[in-house]
Amino acid sequence: MKLFTFLLRYSLGQFSSSVLHDDIFFEPCQARFLENHGWEIPAKLKSDGICSVSPDFLEIDLWDDHYDARNNKYVIPFYVSKGFENSTYLDEFENLFTGDSAIAEIRKQAQDFNENTCVKFVEISEADLSKYPTAFKIEENADPEFPCVAFLGKQANQTLRMRPDCPKKNDGTGVLHLFMHILGFNHESSRFDRDDFVGVNQKFSKTTEFFKIPKEYGALYDDYDFNSILHHPAYLDQEGLPNIYAPPRPSQLAPVNLHAPFSASDLLKIKLRYPCLATSECLRDPPPCGISSNLCENTPSGFTCICADGFELNNGTCEDINECVDPDFNTCANPADCRNIHGGFRCSRKKVDIVWLIDGTGPYKKYQNAAKSAFKEQVEFLLNLQETDEKYDSFEFRMGMTFFADRRFAQNEMISTTRRVYQADLALTDVNDYSFDKSYDDAFSKINSMYNGGDDQEDPLLGIIFTMTDPTIGWASDSIKQVHVFTDVDYHFEALSSDHPPLEKWTYQPSTLYTYYDRDLTNDFTFGFVRNLSSSVIDYSYRPEIAISQLYFNVADQFAQMEEIIVEAVEESLEIDNFIDFCAVNPDQCHPNASCENHETTVNCTCNEKFEGDGFYCSPINPCKNNPCDAATEKCLFTGPDE
Repeated sequence: MKLFTFLLRYSLGQFSSSVLHDDIFFEPCQARFLENHGWEIPAKLKSDGICSVSPDFLEIDLWDDHYDARNNKYVIPFYVSKGFENSTYLDEFENLFTGDSAIAEIRKQAQDFNENTCVKFVEISEADLSKYPTAFKIEENADPEFPCVAFLGKQANQTLRMRPDCPKKNDGTGVLHLFMHILGFNHESSRFDRDDFVGVNQKFSKTTEFFKIPKEYGALYDDYDFNSILHHPAYLDQEGLPNIYAPPRPSQLAPVNLHAPFSASDLLKIKLRYPCLATSECLRDPPPCGISSNLCENTPSGFTCICADGFELNNGTCEDINECVDPDFNTCANPADCRNIHGGFRCSRKKVDIVWLIDGTGPYKKYQNAAKSAFKEQVEFLLNLQETDEKYDSFEFRMGMTFFADRRFAQNEMISTTRRVYQADLALTDVNDYSFDKSYDDAFSKINSMYNGGDDQEDPLLGIIFTMTDPTIGWASDSIKQVHVFTDVDYHFEALSSDHPPLEKWTYQPSTLYTYYDRDLTNDFTFGFVRNLSSSVIDYSYRPEIAISQLYFNVADQFAQMEEIIVEAVEESLEIDNFIDFCAVNPDQCHPNASCENHETTVNCTCNEKFEGDGFYCSPINPCKNNPCDAATEKCLFTGPDE
């Protein structure tokens, strides 16, 4: 009979020695409260301190003051005492458990909390205790009677005592179970309604996991959970009887099935006691507290704004104070000169006009989102600069945007209504007044209407000249001016490794157009990427701070010269032969599956038969899109253009 019982117990996978028993260490007032309600707590599971009051409830301190707002986690630090890694334990089946393997399992099960909840157990070293004074210690426990003992909730000088086999107990959820006690959760089998679901073998009724919390003090988070890692496992004792059974049949094991790492009820318990947001409210776009100088802190219920100087809290967010309308703040010599800015005000201003000139051709069309993001980044960089660096308090930054295409210069390119060669899509606008809304998106989407074309070195320079002389841009006469060029065309020099300007190599345009050229000036007020002339590698990464490094370069004096040159160039272009084979000059401007037709100053691209598109991009016609087949009996198979 004993052999049969052993085999049965073995087949069920549970022995008393593989299950956690009496695994909570109570502080004095916790123990006194429970003893007042009939619990019999062994002396070894109680603190030596004295409870000076008669507690009216089971007081369990949570770790809610350890909330890390930035990472949306409740951080609970712990460290493993020296020497634990060298500990060993040999069980009755001669299975050897080591401290090293226990530490590995501790880290693994701690990670389960990090990945599934808003609680993060963080391992530190003893040397870091001054930074983490509330950290709990894990140390070797040599007591054979109570080998795995955790404390209930946060306690001073707390210690989790365990033998190397403790992590493997309770079907390998030992650490999860003990860490749940540390978070302040009691056993599922201690619920006041426990008897409605499980019966307890009289032999085990005096172990603390089966004492019940009084009804008026026991919180019920959900239905009774046989899957909770806080539930006591069911197994057969040496006589073959269940330790816990399914009422009313004492011989039938209770249907306990621990769900690792957590049951749904376990996760609910943790969420209710340690709530946090599914996503960080502070990472919303736009930021909930306004500009970056205002501090946003996540809280379990949302977020809190800590407003910077020049802002005030209003309806939960930080709003700019308009100092110019308040005589107590407006200290300008002439109050009328005051101009409100985010977080402050200015009495006099230096204007800085920055226009982005973007290559609107070919593959650059697919970088619309990257361009929009980078432009916004530049605006926000300048805003932040005004707000955080006193050197720039007196500057007024404005930004605008234009597109250019790879085409020859012709008289109607500046006056054309179609604007497929050059477009001014965003006039210069104060960075404080930008709204990144639909109109902003629409401006960038106009890149789709630009001509495709080749990469001729004069094209970007033409775009620069157009941009710098276009009245719709709104250049201020007294501003510091910059044009930032975004293109893959190396227009500064004949090649990356050459210092030789390519002016005399340009033959498509009237020669007078290029009489104005200065290498240093061109390098100073135009750039699209960071480049190293000694290397063939081009770094296309955008750096908003470059605009500031070029801040004091002013090309205003050269604008008049450029305007004169453009007039001369236009006049000279009228003398060019009436017919120019634009298709031959740039054979790649139309799609390979399109035909090219010359017009007076441009080309017309038309998709070939069996292809569709605008001529600059053509795709095969797919007749299956119109469902020509009987859907019930046939399947349409696309085999080629219009076939």
